[in-house]
Amino acid sequence: MLLFLAAVASVYLIMQLFLFYSWKRSADINIAAEDLPHVTVSIVIPVRNEETNILDCIQALLRQKFPAEDYEIIVINDHSTDHTRKKVETVPKVKIIDLPEGVFGKKEALIRGINEANGEIILTTDGDCIVGENWVVSMVGTLIGKSVDLVTGPIVLTRQNQNRFIEYYQQLEQASLNVLTSGGIKSKLMYSSNGANMGFLKSFYKQVQPYEDNVDIPSGDDVFFIQKGKLEEGRITFVKSRDAIAYTPALTSFESFLNQRLRWGGKAKAYRHLGTKFYLGTFLTFLFIFLIFLLLSIGLQDARSVFLYLIISKLLADYMVIRSGMRWVKQKYVWTDIVKASYFQILYSYIIMYRLIVGMNYKWKGRKG
Repeated sequence: MLLFLAAVASVYLIMQLFLFYSWKRSADINIAAEDLPHVTVSIVIPVRNEETNILDCIQALLRQKFPAEDYEIIVINDHSTDHTRKKVETVPKVKIIDLPEGVFGKKEALIRGINEANGEIILTTDGDCIVGENWVVSMVGTLIGKSVDLVTGPIVLTRQNQNRFIEYYQQLEQASLNVLTSGGIKSKLMYSSNGANMGFLKSFYKQVQPYEDNVDIPSGDDVFFIQKGKLEEGRITFVKSRDAIAYTPALTSFESFLNQRLRWGGKAKAYRHLGTKFYLGTFLTFLFIFLIFLLLSIGLQDARSVFLYLIISKLLADYMVIRSGMRWVKQKYVWTDIVKASYFQILYSYIIMYRLIVGMNYKWKGRKG
């Protein structure tokens, strides 16, 4: 029985290595602006309480090496209670839309922004993101060059305090998520995405109608879209290009981190892609079996051996994925911190699971969920 449980737990680790292998097999994408045909683009940014970040986000978008007359920037204000709207109003080239009373949430903001968009291609990012000058070129170039309907790009988290572990952990985790997201899409095993860095044909959005059956779920605008798009036989790829990176700040406290993960966790039960649900299921199964062996190892020698196997094998799998992700985005890392991150993931996952089971609420940008 102990060996059987160890074998079941190993399925998750094998999937991690398979996604890592798929990432390694995919080549980097290089797009030149002069190779692009004429196309119109709308950049849609849903925001709530982003007064400290929104102008930096917009200024980065205005510096794009893409014909200024061929793209527009649309900011949708989700009832911000700070000075976000006033900040946006100072930039004349940006169109701002306010959600009406009684209508709120990121999906509603996206729906209204996309409906107002004039571009053939829609790019989405968040109000706290900074992109490089070739971001539009790389995202649009991949959509057109690979003849796909939807793309998602890499995210890099930045740290305000270099000595704060929770920020460093998020940076390491996101580097691994870039690897796993790319590998999942490449292998067609798992479909995930990040709404802070997505692009798609407006015609594909109209065909899929990604939010019509999940608009009441606070998060998941990105994952629901990509999974529903796949079910509609859409062509999807990951933009493996450093030019396509969107930079966003890491959360600065453990509690805000847990609130974000609780918010994310609430969408998982509505996933529609079987491979993605299976992958998530293998992770939850691993956590359950890991806990069983942790408890059994107190009194059973055989259980200690299997528990040691789980500890070492998870560390090796995580090390390979995180190391590759950090190297690709050219961020420094220390191997001992990868060890800490590997086991911190287990710890916080148990906390999230407990909070979900007992029905604890979260607070996100002044709203309770």
